[in-house]
Amino acid sequence: MSDPARPAVTVITPAYNAAATIAETIESLRAQSLTDWEQIVCDDGSSDDTVAVVEAAAEPRVRLLRGEHRGQSAAQNRAFGQRRADLVLFLDADDMLAPRALERLAGALAAAPGACAAYGDAVTVGEDGSAYGEPPLPSGVLSPRPSGDVLEVLLGDNFVPSGGILVRAAAFTAAGGFAEDLRIGQDWEMWCRLALQGDFVFLGPGAVLRHRARAGSLSRGAGAEVERHFEAIERVFADPAVAARLTPARLAAPTPSSVPRICGDATSLRRAGTCGGRWPWATGARRWRRWRCARRCAGSRVRHGGSSRSRESRLKSVRRRVMAT
Repeated sequence: MSDPARPAVTVITPAYNAAATIAETIESLRAQSLTDWEQIVCDDGSSDDTVAVVEAAAEPRVRLLRGEHRGQSAAQNRAFGQRRADLVLFLDADDMLAPRALERLAGALAAAPGACAAYGDAVTVGEDGSAYGEPPLPSGVLSPRPSGDVLEVLLGDNFVPSGGILVRAAAFTAAGGFAEDLRIGQDWEMWCRLALQGDFVFLGPGAVLRHRARAGSLSRGAGAEVERHFEAIERVFADPAVAARLTPARLAAPTPSSVPRICGDATSLRRAGTCGGRWPWATGARRWRRWRCARRCAGSRVRHGGSSRSRESRLKSVRRRVMAT
């Protein structure tokens, strides 16, 4: 018999004005084949009925934390400090888990005691929860799905779906938690630090997460959004622990298709194309390499701030950001 005071998995859900979707998120947990879980919903100062919706669910396994608006990463870190399980999953308030997600993820970690995280695939759905766009492509078509030491691959491709990864609390603590000052790319930056702690396990076929594509999402966008991710990219590549794990030859090796895959989803990748060139962690022409990648990802015309701007104008904006760092 499971102990309610010591569940197998803690699911952490940061919520900001999520009244329209969070009930479905909670229902996806109720449908789990693994029932020994708790969910901590950390309300990030919502101004809508998020709190009322969570309370109306009347689910004894759901705990509600309330606080002022400090951002998603701060909410996740705060809730992590209240966890009761040794395994933790971070699930957005507009996403939904597949019915066997927790069972499969926890089973993968039980079978690999040396691993610090297990992850699976995600499928994208529309705002109403229905199928979105084209049918999902098989695993590994647009990006790899490795197991083991994934750091080198992760540096060039954000293949881990937030909400589709179960982590050991001890490894997350050792990695330092989410960077609360990052607004874009914070998940990928965290997974890179987590990969320094140990191996990842990929589940194989069968999605564990239904990710809701919503208009205005911070993480969506094509090449025009590349420069917004530079802070997270620069932080990862400035980490001495990352450099220590890779040989000088690896640090200087060309890495294709990297920036758009870190910055967005499959739609972003198709729009932005691929960007060749060297990663910006190598010494020497770092700014040039960043500028070259940005040029290839910027696109022909973009929408920004409600007005249309030409490709050259956009490239000038990217260049200013690159040269300022």
